[in-house]
Amino acid sequence: MTNGQTGRCLCGNVEYNTGGEPLWVTICYCRFCQRATGSDKMIEPIFEREPFRFTHGNPSIYTLPSDGSGKDINVHFCSECGTKLALTFERWPDRLGIYVGTLDRPTSISVTPENSKHIFLSEARPGTIVPPGFLSTNGMQPRTTVHPSNRTCEKNLTWLRVDSGHLRISLGCSVRTAVTQKPFSRRTAANACFVRF
Repeated sequence: MTNGQTGRCLCGNVEYNTGGEPLWVTICYCRFCQRATGSDKMIEPIFEREPFRFTHGNPSIYTLPSDGSGKDINVHFCSECGTKLALTFERWPDRLGIYVGTLDRPTSISVTPENSKHIFLSEARPGTIVPPGFLSTNGMQPRTTVHPSNRTCEKNLTWLRVDSGHLRISLGCSVRTAVTQKPFSRRTAANACFVRF
């Protein structure tokens, strides 16, 4: 087996090896991921499905349809301690997502603007901060720009942007700027962070 990342459940009954390094990292704020993690988001490294192996024990699988696509999502979890370890997808049968906290060395996977994306920001909790320069979207697929107001926004979605000493507030899709009326650009977005209210 190719060297990869190793991980396990809380009780150690189920262990795995990813068989390689992640293709990318998804930071998802959707309600499914919030419920599945008991947190405000899921940090999910995505791997090729084929080299991945459960090396000790066999997880149980809970299957439910995605709210977005209607395709099945399979949650692989330990039947002893209940730890959720991985997700497989009917929509993407050749990919597998890992719950990053189950890795033996979760900090060995970097989350950078080059290898990751923030998705479903429309469902993010108030106070969510999106770091500068990251791809982001209100749904599944990111665009090439990073500011949430550049996408189709839901009503009552409010973002505060701070960059270069300018305070900009985005209410829905309209942008109000206290200092300048310049539109958001990739260059300024790379130096800005966003906070959802």
